[in-house]
Amino acid sequence: MTAKTLKGALIGAGFFAGFQAEGWQRVSGVEITALAEPLAERAREFAARWGIPRIYASAAELLRHERPDFVDIATRPELHLPLVELAAAHGVQVICQKPMAPAWEECLRMVEVCRAAQVRRLLIHENWRWQAWYREVKRLLDANRIAGEAPPPVAFGVFTLEGEHGSLRMTPQGDLFTTEYGKPEVKHAYEQPQQGYKGDSVFAAQQHYATCLRDGVSCETEGADYLKSVRAMFACYESAETGRLVQL
Repeated sequence: MTAKTLKGALIGAGFFAGFQAEGWQRVSGVEITALAEPLAERAREFAARWGIPRIYASAAELLRHERPDFVDIATRPELHLPLVELAAAHGVQVICQKPMAPAWEECLRMVEVCRAAQVRRLLIHENWRWQAWYREVKRLLDANRIAGEAPPPVAFGVFTLEGEHGSLRMTPQGDLFTTEYGKPEVKHAYEQPQQGYKGDSVFAAQQHYATCLRDGVSCETEGADYLKSVRAMFACYESAETGRLVQL
């Protein structure tokens, strides 16, 4: 794909779709040209607010008339599979909100249907991965400032990383504190964006997705790779329900 402007279509105009529409407005080289939303009044208000020129009552109608470079699916999880199947049938690349789907078989089907249709990209919108505090923790780990395991993709409240040469603590506000061996804890200074959703993570994620779609580089949340996390999650549910260890 060349450096031309990417044209995207947003499917869904619910609460969180507003964060996505706002983020796309700030991503250079991307234009949201159409919206699919069955509730007419909500669709009109949403499109007017975010400057989306064309509205359709369904994703099927949208894809009959539009040829976007990608669709951004911002609907309930139970609609993700049929919408991915629809996009794949039209040869359109997909960005899909998390959770990927309600069942493992549906998640697997989403990846398989895109592969079978030769749709190059199925990207999962795991925006929490791009929250500023988690990105800074990852940067510190990559710089060997603190040794230890990476944090889980979604952490609520406080967590602490213990390493060979020190520790790293995060507060619910996203503040980071480091403690080197034998020294008192000190606050780690880094830039926390105040715009957008939770550390401007939606914008940061979408900027990454746009680069991946335009330049063909690997995405941190490719659908096929994301299945590993989904499988582990469903294994946890199965283990809790049965009281048994589940081998992956």
